[in-house]
Amino acid sequence: IPEHPAVAANHMQQRSIVDSLQPVNTMNVVRRWKVQPSDSLAWEAGKLVDPVRQIVFHVDTLIPENWRPYVREGILAWNKAFEKAGLSSVISVRDFSSDPTFFPASPYLSRVIFAPSGMEEVEVGNLYDAQTGEVFSGQICLHSNFMKKQHRELLKSAAATSARVRCEDLPDSIAGQLIRISVMKAVGK
Repeated sequence: IPEHPAVAANHMQQRSIVDSLQPVNTMNVVRRWKVQPSDSLAWEAGKLVDPVRQIVFHVDTLIPENWRPYVREGILAWNKAFEKAGLSSVISVRDFSSDPTFFPASPYLSRVIFAPSGMEEVEVGNLYDAQTGEVFSGQICLHSNFMKKQHRELLKSAAATSARVRCEDLPDSIAGQLIRISVMKAVGK
């Protein structure tokens, strides 16, 4: 997307030395997906258009069944931001395929995976071109215990005002929103 005031971006500095007698060249590179309008004229006229290529996130079938709707919502929530920039349906979600040729560990496949571990984090990584900043794929890893940390943080901020969070197991409505927000934040990274 060409520079747009509604889109904030962090940049990375790339440095290179062309000639030992010259100063170091510094270039700012924005890490971003290559999202282009399928109809540039309609897009420039302010119409909502589809992208040339969608960003597809594949969701691990190991993710607990009750988490999956919230994971999908967290991913797809970014389409609202893209719509404000004039693009519709930029991000889509698919479950891991049962096709034997499907390779979920491909570095060029964006995915949300589940790790049955003792860690309490949501890890984020992406594969990108260091020279241009173009992101090729993103990976989000939901560790099985990440909800414990979310619950602790919620207790710190809302235990005094909400009896619904002062329980052993959070209600699905609250747990689901924490999952949605965590995934939405991870997609944004």
